[in-house]
Amino acid sequence: MNDTKSCNICFITKNRSEFYKDKTSIRSDCKQCHNKDNEERQKLIREGKHKPTKRNKVETIIIKVNDIEEETIKVKKCNRCFIIKNVEYYNTDNRLKQKVVGQCKICQNKYK
Repeated sequence: MNDTKSCNICFITKNRSEFYKDKTSIRSDCKQCHNKDNEERQKLIREGKHKPTKRNKVETIIIKVNDIEEETIKVKKCNRCFIIKNVEYYNTDNRLKQKVVGQCKICQNKYK
């Protein structure tokens, strides 16, 4: 078995012992790069400058139909094609918090 691996951050080939292990495999970044990234993130959190990544939530937007009428539409960005679409284009799943799956129906059918 090969005892070396290349880090995806610094692109240096290192011994496998210099990589952290996940549940089933070895991480793609070496311990040194992982720790450096973690230290930078912790520094930004202490300074109040770190903004956590936003999950693809269902959002409600208001559209003006004319001067008097307004229409509210629920939209979400597809995890596969990254296009913002109406919630009607997504399957529902009652087990999920927002009841809407991550991929639109088109992407689900395309990548089955």
